[in-house]
Amino acid sequence: MAETRKPRRILINDDGWIMGEAEPPLRVRYLKERMVDTYAGAPVGALLWCIGGREVYKYETRVGEVIGEGHQGAENPSLTKSAENVRSLIEECGGPLTAMVDLCHEAGIDMFPSVRMNSHYAIDPAAANAGRFRRDHPEVLIGRPGEKIPEGSLEWAVRTGLDYAHPLVREHMAAVICELFERFDVNGVELDFMRHPTFFRLQDAYANRYLMTDFIRHVRRRMDEAATVGDRNLDL
Repeated sequence: MAETRKPRRILINDDGWIMGEAEPPLRVRYLKERMVDTYAGAPVGALLWCIGGREVYKYETRVGEVIGEGHQGAENPSLTKSAENVRSLIEECGGPLTAMVDLCHEAGIDMFPSVRMNSHYAIDPAAANAGRFRRDHPEVLIGRPGEKIPEGSLEWAVRTGLDYAHPLVREHMAAVICELFERFDVNGVELDFMRHPTFFRLQDAYANRYLMTDFIRHVRRRMDEAATVGDRNLDL
């Protein structure tokens, strides 16, 4: 029999700051002291914990890119710390997400990985946090390779984001999202559509809205299947 859902009075979103700010090696006890224990006695029912952005992740994913992979060194102290802290937690307990799930559940708090669905930051494509997926597939960005876009326009502002009109984008993001509830003992997943809320070329967005609806249905269907197999309640 599946577990009974309990009401959640407050859901807290955390941007994963500790991975890039804590001095390596980050340990599980530090996650407990600085993160989970701070909510003791508060009416917090769930922690929505950001796992990374721009398709570069700060946890033990097998289908996405882990921060620091393929780079000799990150370009700034925060990225360096993030990469080293992911490695140290993988060695200690399996990884940051494994640790956070266990710590939250021990504290009676539900755990939701938070997935940033897009990012429009203009950063060096060679940077460690720029994302191998985008470097390898520049054709799936909202701004097409070689396209001349007037600087300062809305099109210019969102040009570096992923265009979900491409099946490759939807397949990649679905794989990352579904791994979270199929592999880890989470209570669900938060899809953060608000970090940067553009997902198609502006002139195509309305016509392509059905693609995002179908994408969410696909994730929900996979989540329902995982819930049945694991006898869990999973929320999206």
